Amino acid sequence: MLDIEDVESVGIWTTVVEKRVAIQVRPGATLRITGISLPFDLVPPRNPERGTLRAVLELSIRDNGQTTSKATVTILIPEKNEHYECKIDLFPGKEYVFEVQGNTVHILGHFLRPEDGAAPANSKTRTRRIIARPLGRSASVATTSTAGAEAGRAWSFR
Repeated sequence: MLDIEDVESVGIWTTVVEKRVAIQVRPGATLRITGISLPFDLVPPRNPERGTLRAVLELSIRDNGQTTSKATVTILIPEKNEHYECKIDLFPGKEYVFEVQGNTVHILGHFLRPEDGAAPANSKTRTRRIIARPLGRSASVATTSTAGAEAGRAWSFR
């Protein structure tokens, strides 16, 4: 994958988030994330006594390069919770960053159409890979005021 990729803001969208490589997304239209999954091949931890095969996905909202909100989206664990179905809306005019601790995750979503109540796409969606510092333990908490709600409700990151 190139470091920067511009795609039309229609149809299906997907990306892979790897350990120590953050994915920055600037949607050109409302982008609904619908699924997050572990890959088929997992990378075992370097120190099996201390590490796990799980993956912790975090999502940040940035404004002028500064993180304004951050939340843990999901924790995926092999043979227990390998896929997370969700409705997380990312809006145009904002910058979002996905980071993972542990194993790689695959993210799938689609752009909402005007007939779904979304504004029409006004530009392409830019995805950029950023070499990231290793994440520490997540201290973020998802609340209804910052990032989401209990299971079954849609999340909107504005």
